[in-house]
Amino acid sequence: MSLVLASASPRRAKILSSLGIDFAVSPTGAPEVSLPHDPAGTVVRNALAKGAACRAAAGVQGRNVLSADTIVWHDGKIYGKPRDIDEAKSFLRELSGKTHRVYTGVALDGEAKCETSEVRFKSLDPAQIDAYVAAVNPLDRAGAYDIDESGGAVVEGWSGSYENIMGLPVEPLVEWGLVPGVAPVGFFDSGEGGRAIMDAFLSLCPRQKVFYVADRENFPYGAKSRDEIFRLSLASTEKLLAKGCGTIVVACNTATSAAIDRLRDMFPEVPFVGVEPAVKPAAAMSKTGRIGVLATAGTLAGERFGGICRKFAGGVEVVSVAAGELVELSERGETEGSAVEAAVRKRVEPLLDAGCDAIVLGCTHFIRLAPVVRKIVSGRAHVVDPAKAVARQIVRVIASSAVRAGQPAV
Repeated sequence: MSLVLASASPRRAKILSSLGIDFAVSPTGAPEVSLPHDPAGTVVRNALAKGAACRAAAGVQGRNVLSADTIVWHDGKIYGKPRDIDEAKSFLRELSGKTHRVYTGVALDGEAKCETSEVRFKSLDPAQIDAYVAAVNPLDRAGAYDIDESGGAVVEGWSGSYENIMGLPVEPLVEWGLVPGVAPVGFFDSGEGGRAIMDAFLSLCPRQKVFYVADRENFPYGAKSRDEIFRLSLASTEKLLAKGCGTIVVACNTATSAAIDRLRDMFPEVPFVGVEPAVKPAAAMSKTGRIGVLATAGTLAGERFGGICRKFAGGVEVVSVAAGELVELSERGETEGSAVEAAVRKRVEPLLDAGCDAIVLGCTHFIRLAPVVRKIVSGRAHVVDPAKAVARQIVRVIASSAVRAGQPAV
């Protein structure tokens, strides 16, 4: 791909270089908007405008254009690049001791994505602010601060993508297939259920090469011992590693519960992504204070499930139902019809009767049955499907691995 970076930012250029991306620089001006009520819309619109202006420039036609826009946002106010030193100091005073969000819009040839991170500022006194702006050029920094060489002077900590704070998140670059040398991603499950996770990932990263292992010979895993599940998971992992996979997705809740920690210990250099019941988002959306989890007996009996509930379901009652027979239905491809609906209703109705207003699909095989579950709940509960969230986590893991491989990124 012949890539043009529509930005004069040395930080963005450094990130692209660290990832081994071949590009040319063609900065261009474009009118920018500032929508305090819509920070994500602000950066997306500005990134698209910059890309369009660059594509119209001489010598750029026919080449792929990457553009970006970054802002700091706090309490309904956008902090872009300050106009002068006095405004820079004002920004730093207003953000002192507070947590703000960093939004970056990234566009590639008219397709745009937005990433966010959070940054916590130290409590700054006037002398610290004066010393900081004397040491750093704040006029080229959104929010008037630097998180690279001098960030420690004002920044207490951050969460999310560091590269996003620097002005160019890696995740969209991975999704667009811009990062060279990304190894294939391997997925395994006891059967076909994990393909729902793989399909969600490919919807984000259609150019990414993947491999899938379905251990149909030993299907299902739900009632097997933890040691046996680990042995089977190890065999699938070794098959995927032999195919050159650089990231392994344990696309099975039961295998994640029983095996992922031991796999990470055995292969510390390999990033593993697991699938766990989405208790956290279900608890956050519940109004009744009760959520339901449909899973296998193996998942529900595992220590990881108990830990997830203790960590993320504080103040919310978790009602769980083991539904191994639904795994069998899904694996056979039986996902509709009166018999399927009756089997699913038998497991879902008790959760609704218990007052659960969010139902977690705690097995990847159940994702295929999501339309039936939604029909049965008929507006009485949210159905929490983990596929998209896991797909995004896979992208984050690949991006993090790509940055580590190219250290230093900044």
